[in-house]
Amino acid sequence: MLGGAAAVMAAFGGRRGRRSALLGLAALAVAQLVSNGVGQQLVDRPRPPEE
Repeated sequence: MLGGAAAVMAAFGGRRGRRSALLGLAALAVAQLVSNGVGQQLVDRPRPPEE
C-alpha cells in the first residue's frame, strides 16, 4: 500500500514528489529494521518446539 503511494508520488509529483517518495520509503525501511532488529532482542520469546 505504501509502495503504491510512493509510486504515485514519484510518477506525478515532479522532483519534490520523487524526493518525498524516496524519503518516505527510506524512513519505512529504517523503522522496520529498528522494530525487527532491536525489538526482537529486547523481547525474548521462546521458539516453538521442532517437529
